[in-house]
Amino acid sequence: MAVETGYSKIVTSGSVFLYDTGDTVNSYKGQPITNQFGVLGTSGYGSGANNNVTFPVNGTGTFVRLGYGQTFGGYTIQPDDVVYRYDLGANGCHYHGFDTAIPAGTFATFTFDYLVANATNYPSDGLLANFEQAFGGSSSVLNSLQNVWQKVSFTGGPSGGAGTLRSLLYPGGCSGGRLADSGYILFRNPQVTYTNYAVPFVQGTRSTTQAMIDIVGGNTVNLVNMSYGANNAISFDGTDDYTEVSSFNVDQNNEFTLEAVIYPNTVSTNQSIIKKNTSNDNWPIFSMALVGSNLNGYYSSPIYGQCLEGADGTSGIITANKFYYVAYSKGAGGYTTMKLYINGVSVPYTNFLYGSHINAIATSTKPIHIGRNLDGPNWIQPFNGRIPIAKVYNRQLTDSEILSNFNHYKTRFNIT
Repeated sequence: MAVETGYSKIVTSGSVFLYDTGDTVNSYKGQPITNQFGVLGTSGYGSGANNNVTFPVNGTGTFVRLGYGQTFGGYTIQPDDVVYRYDLGANGCHYHGFDTAIPAGTFATFTFDYLVANATNYPSDGLLANFEQAFGGSSSVLNSLQNVWQKVSFTGGPSGGAGTLRSLLYPGGCSGGRLADSGYILFRNPQVTYTNYAVPFVQGTRSTTQAMIDIVGGNTVNLVNMSYGANNAISFDGTDDYTEVSSFNVDQNNEFTLEAVIYPNTVSTNQSIIKKNTSNDNWPIFSMALVGSNLNGYYSSPIYGQCLEGADGTSGIITANKFYYVAYSKGAGGYTTMKLYINGVSVPYTNFLYGSHINAIATSTKPIHIGRNLDGPNWIQPFNGRIPIAKVYNRQLTDSEILSNFNHYKTRFNIT
């Protein structure tokens, strides 16, 4: 089996977990964002009801939230929809929205669908929505279509400094005239989001458990305290950032492979890449980590009741501020089958047998952690840098499969 990630097919036979920040269709949905409009207009909402909505910033005219089940423009409002109606024909300022404090460098994106219906003397242009104060207003333009749902999405920013942003649904402006003599405008699912990049990767609000999707296993992925940048980049700050994956079992006495693309900001500390703990939090079920500039892999053996570690026997292969493809695998034959790979090449390793006994346990309910060593040996610290790819297999990949995957990522990340 193989998964198309948008670049080329990769080996995924035996995969139980895979995230890929470059696959914005199947895996990475973008930074968790909150719809700033989400807290408004919810009181008393129900089927068939018309509810007045009071916005913190409110101009002339009444904004009404419509109950679900009503039909406008051939569309029936669904229970999950948020639809506001503004009746045309009123003189004065026509604006409805809210003020929000924002930091410097903030981009704001306004997205909604709208429908103009039953309007007479309706102009061919005019303000529909606007951002004000923190940066120059960015407004969409009305057109003469009626009784047709249309989509609006525009971005303003970045803000020059910390201040207040006014986000407005703005049907008509404040010229003292009327937008139209009669009729109404519907605004469906208005969304205002604040980000540190110009355009959201995917429309729609997301929580920390919705930003990343496990492609092959369907496990829940939770991004904790992560930093986000442009070009689908997530980064770990080396302090408290990590990715947590809901528990799945891999029998560490048999076969597994851990695989990742990493970009360390530093190699001066020992840093966790992928880890799953035993149930008693003594030693990991399996783990791949940086030990300075070396790659390290270890697992807890239920047969030996001890932690077995393999570290590459070279020095200084991995340096800071570069992308690397790394992998750690183990076959069914025990620690003698452990293999470590850096950029597709198997590297020599030295075996260490720790005397710390653990419970003889073949499975664990603990989650997978990417980029942080929670509840494990304290000499392995959080990762500092980027891990755009992380994968876990329930079998040992062959040398040729490892090389094939490396060649895939080599081009994509310009690994040298």
